[in-house]
Amino acid sequence: MKEKLSSRDKVREGLSAALDRKASAVLVFNLTELTTMADYFVLSTANNDRQARAIDHQSTMGAYVGQLAKKDGRGVMVNWHYADGARYQPADAEIRKLRKD
Repeated sequence: MKEKLSSRDKVREGLSAALDRKASAVLVFNLTELTTMADYFVLSTANNDRQARAIDHQSTMGAYVGQLAKKDGRGVMVNWHYADGARYQPADAEIRKLRKD
């Protein structure tokens, strides 16, 4: 059975993979005190299209989707589900058609 990674460990793995693929200007936003929808948000850039394709292959962002409500004076998400980004990402062939050379 695979050990479950913490949010922080997942961010470290994603950063390591992005940097291995030559990502630059990597920013990590800690959202743990701001929202219940996500713990961290990671942004990075690439120097060219080829590097960008390598970087965006390394991870696919998912999201928790639900409704916002108030509980004990705090905002919370109710009726939520996890939407795996891999299910919504277009195929490589479709992306190639959309990208300009």
